[in-house]
Amino acid sequence: MRLTDHSGMGDALWFEVGEDLGRFSINEFCLITGMKCVGSTHLFAVESRLIRRYFSTLRGVSKENLELQMSNANFDNDDDAVKLSLLYMIFCIPLSNTNSVKIDPKFFALADNLDDFNDFPWDMLSWEATRL
Repeated sequence: MRLTDHSGMGDALWFEVGEDLGRFSINEFCLITGMKCVGSTHLFAVESRLIRRYFSTLRGVSKENLELQMSNANFDNDDDAVKLSLLYMIFCIPLSNTNSVKIDPKFFALADNLDDFNDFPWDMLSWEATRL
């Protein structure tokens, strides 16, 4: 099996398996991961309480900063621990190979509302990161 260039055949990864051609698209990706893959990934800029509270001395939060906060396990309450853990899981596992050095502050604001966080189409971002 090898990855082939069939970029003219839509938004998918194509593999040659023997003499057969196999497609791996966002549809298969969503089926496998079980994450939400429809909807807008656009977020509005709002100030983040989580950044103000846990990262106020930084000019942007990196994945390393988030990992350090998680390893210190110094949270004001269990809700904040859950919210930062969710961000950690998203940005250090499925989105671990994204090129950005800093995590967009909009995601910290999103994590402060668990209903919105859970409704966000994370698979859309994960799919794009997979294709990099």
